[in-house]
Amino acid sequence: MQPTQQEFLTDAMEYLGLTKNALAIKLNTSEFTINAWLLAEDKSGYVELSEFIREKISKLVQEKKSANFFHVHTASLDDAAPGRYCDIYQFRFPSVYRAVSSGVISYTLSDLPEPEMPETRFEAIQHLSAGVDDVWVFINEHSSMNAVLGYWRAISHSNPDSVSARFKLYLFDDHLFSIYHINKPETALMDNVISYQIDDNEFQIAMPSIRRKQFDDWNLIIDCDGNERQKSDIWKE
Repeated sequence: MQPTQQEFLTDAMEYLGLTKNALAIKLNTSEFTINAWLLAEDKSGYVELSEFIREKISKLVQEKKSANFFHVHTASLDDAAPGRYCDIYQFRFPSVYRAVSSGVISYTLSDLPEPEMPETRFEAIQHLSAGVDDVWVFINEHSSMNAVLGYWRAISHSNPDSVSARFKLYLFDDHLFSIYHINKPETALMDNVISYQIDDNEFQIAMPSIRRKQFDDWNLIIDCDGNERQKSDIWKE
């Protein structure tokens, strides 16, 4: 049974922790309008929610659910290995760090150790090193937490390796970035690669952003020698 409009709004405000005034601000409307939406359908002054507003409220709820799914770290920038600059969107990716803890190598966008691995050693890198990094590392910028969740599900479903343990999310200059690495596929031509991508979800599962309709997708692939490469250089036909 579908909830009534009153139930839908009341449940959403309770979950989001918003007052009527706070919700009005997020929806760019007035508290008077919120009260009209909250009236029973048979009451004078009742106003029905438009599909646009209903979807916007549903998105706010989903955003919070998605945000609770991931821990967001703070990314950083190293002067010795500054992150690549994106000329299309005019912002800089954070630096990539090789993190070594108890002989295990992982990759991060921050040089701050996590509580469970306080002895981690970080090295800012501009490219992967053959013989040391037998992996591919992917750094993505995401327009929303919904896009992050969709992207995470996509790579989890399409990758035989355990993505959860390798996937991390960072905030840097008000941008959301994810990083994860995979073992080099057998069909790949290149040994090592860092791929910077701006693409809310290359697997077409996450919600598309408005920017994708305005710009072509952008990516920058750096091989282990620090050279820029094309995707056509990586995969066998």
